[in-house]
Amino acid sequence: MLKIERSIQILLVCIFVAMLGLGIISPIMPLYASDLGANLVQIGLLSSAWSISRLVFTAPAGRYSDRGSKKRVIMAGLLVTPSSPSSTCWPGTSRA
Repeated sequence: MLKIERSIQILLVCIFVAMLGLGIISPIMPLYASDLGANLVQIGLLSSAWSISRLVFTAPAGRYSDRGSKKRVIMAGLLVTPSSPSSTCWPGTSRA
């Protein structure tokens, strides 16, 4: 049987939980955005933001992980992931 290091197991569980959260939020996010008054273009940009950011950051992160440590790249991603929902705590002023 394949023996996986304990730290890798923990990172894999963290990644699974992060992707599970994305899978739960993604289907209802357009409905919530339209209730808040977003138009179709804004809803489309909101829905594709994750894919666009993945397109932009995948190649540089892969290059860095090939040169350096894959664990560091995964940890950096796991630290950046909560910054998006956390940033909604300080939205500024709303003109709705």
